[in-house]
Amino acid sequence: MFAIAVEPEIINHLTAEDGGLLDLLSALKEATPWARSLGESVFFQFCECLVKARKEWQGNPRLPFDPSQHSQTARSIDNFLREIGDRWNDVEFEIYELVGGWEEDDENNENDSGPSTSNNGLTSGVDINMGDLTTALEDDIEEDNIREGVRRMDINDEM
Repeated sequence: MFAIAVEPEIINHLTAEDGGLLDLLSALKEATPWARSLGESVFFQFCECLVKARKEWQGNPRLPFDPSQHSQTARSIDNFLREIGDRWNDVEFEIYELVGGWEEDDENNENDSGPSTSNNGLTSGVDINMGDLTTALEDDIEEDNIREGVRRMDINDEM
């Protein structure tokens, strides 16, 4: 995923006139097929956590020390950070949080005036219409795609 972030059509969002780090991450989300169905704030937090973990490792390296033995994701984060220099700015995430960015998905769910749902978006009553069933199946497919995308990132590698 971070390998895509350094492609010109994505990284240029960082230096565009009205661009910035969050614009770059929005473009990265749209360029990452499995991430498209994630809420923007969830994706931002995911990226923030991965980069933070990598920076912590860089500040206190542990075995294996040879970068060629690190996961592809770790190496692509390193390359991404080299490319953007000091533009990875935690302050942007703090400002995003202050203006309620992390709460966007919760607010969307609270404003949903549809029937109450249980597992997989199906209604808890006996009357299940095909629209509810289709939505539940689509949600399962999206969740499977997200899980597969994250699995391919190999972020559970021990370093």
